[in-house]
Order: sequence, then structure tokens, then C-alpha cells
Amino acid sequence: MKPFKIICDSACDLPKDLVTKYDIDVVSFYVSFDDQNYYKEQEKSTQDFYQQMVDHPGVYPKTSMPTVEEYFHVFEQYVKEDIPVICICISSKLSGSYNGARLAKQDILEKYPQAKIEVIDSYLLTAIEGMLALELARMRENQVSFEEAITNIEKLKETGKIYFTIGSVDYLAHGGRIGRLKSILGTILKIKPIIVFKNGEIDSAGMALTRNKSLIKVIECVKQFFKKNLLKFSDYLFGIGYGYKKDEAENFAKQVKEELALKENVFFFQIGSTIAVHTGPHPIGITFLKKYDV
Repeated sequence: MKPFKIICDSACDLPKDLVTKYDIDVVSFYVSFDDQNYYKEQEKSTQDFYQQMVDHPGVYPKTSMPTVEEYFHVFEQYVKEDIPVICICISSKLSGSYNGARLAKQDILEKYPQAKIEVIDSYLLTAIEGMLALELARMRENQVSFEEAITNIEKLKETGKIYFTIGSVDYLAHGGRIGRLKSILGTILKIKPIIVFKNGEIDSAGMALTRNKSLIKVIECVKQFFKKNLLKFSDYLFGIGYGYKKDEAENFAKQVKEELALKENVFFFQIGSTIAVHTGPHPIGITFLKKYDV
């Protein structure tokens, strides 16, 4: 049996160098600033997208998910060569991408009954979805079988979490991700929410009055989670996801490594436009995922 192919939707936010290095195909979301002209997420640099958001406050971009036909086309080029396919998608609670890929799988199996193809609802997003794909690539490098890799990924995805903060609640409110009352409160008081992504959706993890305090709070939330659950930092992969300000994220990454005493490299991801339409231009946070034991 040939090694399996890894496919993700572009909500994984993997940088191009890692996509190339680990031979991962990415199926693109579409983005629009005027709700009429949509372009593939990868057709415009993420930094340019953020700059446009910063330059046009109050303009709320939108996304459109990949079509069933696009997933089918990507799947078909591998299954017709008898290459198994594992596709990882953003949480189905946030997008229809998983359902689109699942429908494409059904169409593939009608045309190619012998195909080995699995579509996984990661219940994750952005950097943590990308980190899950990288662990899958590590399994492939270690010659883990198609079936065993699926079992492992289903277990690993349950360990992934994100704690992050944003510049304001405006974009979340506009996208219907938080209640109206919380939106008004955050706008009036300029509160910086601390958000945890778990079980496939966002939830509140607290709040802070300033940006600096919100970053400190994010680190504290991670510490408390590990302490409460008797977990070891050394058993996990960590990543820093950020938006418009790379320099802020670099300083934050140094602080995280010091506070958590991390000896290994921390993944450094710019959060893509698919997620940024909901967070606004200033998301920043910590992602973590249990390591796969080779």
C-alpha cells in the first residue's frame, strides 16, 4: 500500500514552507471584502489582508468554504492512483467545510469503490488544526498505516486547545459568535476577552482591561489548565498564533517559552484570513496539542 496523502482546508494556516516540506495539499477557502468578489485565501498574502482590515475599520470581510467539486477534484487525483487519502477539516461547528469534504468522499466512493479515503472533523481550527496535520505527517514518516493513523488522529484531536485574546469583540459579534449583550459590554468598557477554543467552539475564559494584561492572562490560563489536569508541558507541542503584529507575537513567544520553561521550538503561525474575519486584525494566543508517541 502506498503512503497516504494528507489534505487540509486552508483554515489550518500552515505556512507554505511546511506545506511543501511535508507534502500536504491545501483546499482553499474564499475571502471577500465586498460580499461580491471572492478570491482564494492563498491568492493574497495574509499580511496584506490584515493591512486592509486595519486600513478599513468597520468593514467586515466574509468567507466562503470550498465546494464539494473542489474537494472531489483534489481527492480524485490521488485515489485513481490507489493512494489513500486523509483529509482534515476545520471544526464542523464553525464551518461547512467538513460536510463538503464528506459529500465529496461519498461521490468518490461511488466512482472509485476501492478508494481508501477518510475525512476527519478536527473540532479544531487555525494553528492547532495545522499542528494536527503535522503530527499526521510524522506518523506517515514513521510508516504508520492508514488505519492506525486515523485512530491516532482521532485521539490526538481531543487534546488540542487554544487560549487567545483579540483586539475587540466587534468582529466576533458581527459574525454572531457571541451574544449581543457581551458585545455591547465589551465595546463600552473596551474589555479584552480571553477566549478558549474547546469541543469545537469558542467559550469565555475570562477578561482583562488592557492588551498586556490579556496576554498575561492567556499564559495563566494555560498554566492553570495543565496544573488542574496534572499534565506535563514536555508531553505537548506548543504554537503561537498571531495576526497583524508579528513583533508583538515574537515577544509573546519568548515570554511563553520562559514562563512554561519550554525547551523545544514553538511553532509560529500567522492566523489566516478564514479565521481573521471573525477575530479581527489582532488575535494572538497559545495553541497546544499532545505529541504523538512514535
